[in-house]
Amino acid sequence: GCFDVVWSFGVLHHMPDPAAGFRALVDFARPDGGLIAIWVYGYRGMAFTYRLSHMRTLHRLTRKMSGRGRVRMSKVIAALLSAGYWEPLRVAQWLGLRRIVQRLPLTDHISQGWLSRVSAVHYRLSTPITHFHDREELEKWFELNGLAEVVVEDTDRRGWRAYGTRHVARQIEPAFQHAAVSDVRQASA
Repeated sequence: GCFDVVWSFGVLHHMPDPAAGFRALVDFARPDGGLIAIWVYGYRGMAFTYRLSHMRTLHRLTRKMSGRGRVRMSKVIAALLSAGYWEPLRVAQWLGLRRIVQRLPLTDHISQGWLSRVSAVHYRLSTPITHFHDREELEKWFELNGLAEVVVEDTDRRGWRAYGTRHVARQIEPAFQHAAVSDVRQASA
């Protein structure tokens, strides 16, 4: 590999085999200290509001719908959320309750327009593959791929950020290795 940093944000958890996707990334990092950094969905141990924001129950109900049906359903859900959730939360923020509001799911959409809200719902209902990972699993990915200085941390109980460096021991060519051993033997004689 030749890259100083290989970064994957929000991709691996949508692959059929996230661990294989991670393995493929490692080879792109420079072998003498290249950094691998990822962010993936978590679930176990994550905040309840974060887990709600994934709309897993609705996803199970809508995944067999046609694309057009999911778009229509996304618009209906976005309208319901706008009227019964986002707009009341906008008022709550205006009344000075911003710190409380920020702890709730999907609050980053309060200030966004209609199309952005529909898009946020549609994304949650339409992804064909979504995996949720935990700390131990990510630590194992890094260990199995020989990465060092590994850090796995939750991002405010909303997913996992993990990074580590690649250090591949340099192989000495056999001819050079033999010459080096001969030189050491002659010097000690």
